Amino acid sequence: MYLRSQVAAFPFRWPVTMTPALAAAEAMAAGLPLVATSVPCLAPLVDPGVNGALVAPGDPVALAGALTAVLEGPDVWQPLAEGARKTIEQRWSWSEAADAAADAYELAQRRAS
Repeated sequence: MYLRSQVAAFPFRWPVTMTPALAAAEAMAAGLPLVATSVPCLAPLVDPGVNGALVAPGDPVALAGALTAVLEGPDVWQPLAEGARKTIEQRWSWSEAADAAADAYELAQRRAS
């Protein structure tokens, strides 16, 4: 699915589950810039201008504008695509998730002692 895409759009209104964030991270790992709403489960993934764009929830005009801007041409899209891949590799990889979990367990253990 992602191989034929140039951008991933995640226009969620509410952060009901982790599913949007996981799907967005997967799209970024595949090299797709994100255009997402600024809900708490998606906003931490997006660095506007680096790996995509954020828009307010429920604003279809802003969503269309952001998608159009990202798709303006390869000189816009390609750096965002590379930024998306790097974001996942550097900050949201399984290795980073494992390190964060280990840190959380260590902190919990220290507090319990």
